[in-house]
Amino acid sequence: MGTLIQLRRNQLPPDAKREVRFKYGRIEISPAVMEVIGPEAAGEGVLRHLCGDWGDVDRELWKSNNDALREGRRLTSCYRDRKGTRFLITTAQDRSVTNVLLPEEI
Repeated sequence: MGTLIQLRRNQLPPDAKREVRFKYGRIEISPAVMEVIGPEAAGEGVLRHLCGDWGDVDRELWKSNNDALREGRRLTSCYRDRKGTRFLITTAQDRSVTNVLLPEEI
């Protein structure tokens, strides 16, 4: 996956922390996301993901993510930046890491 840029929890806006629905571990954003999407759109996606807004996914994956919150399974979200470029956010089953990646990096 290459070198990842890490965000610290204290870089999230304080008001967003109150809405976080699960433990998320380290937040790692791939260099490709930083180059193509940029930190602002990636950060907005991360906040949506942490608050349980799974983005541009079908109903089945939305329900699966909600079930995964209760059952401790992997979470997956999909978003688009203002230019329409898709990016994915996943949180590991053990909640140790949340990755922000382009679809081709998976």
